[in-house]
Amino acid sequence: HTAYTKFTDTNGTMHVVWYDNEQSMLDKSAIAVQYALAGIGAYEDGYSDTTLWKGVRTAMDGNYFSPR
Repeated sequence: HTAYTKFTDTNGTMHVVWYDNEQSMLDKSAIAVQYALAGIGAYEDGYSDTTLWKGVRTAMDGNYFSPR
């Protein structure tokens, strides 16, 4: 459920960039809750953006379970 974008550079090479957002963090965290995992790990420069952590908090509070 990780968000991504694709683009082709001026040399004709296609690139795919994967990134997390609030929804992807919520989905990943919900899996940890659903399977009673000991925790989750994530790292990216810029995770100080609080919207990413809203998804984690929502899942960990038990307010969301992925329908997928």
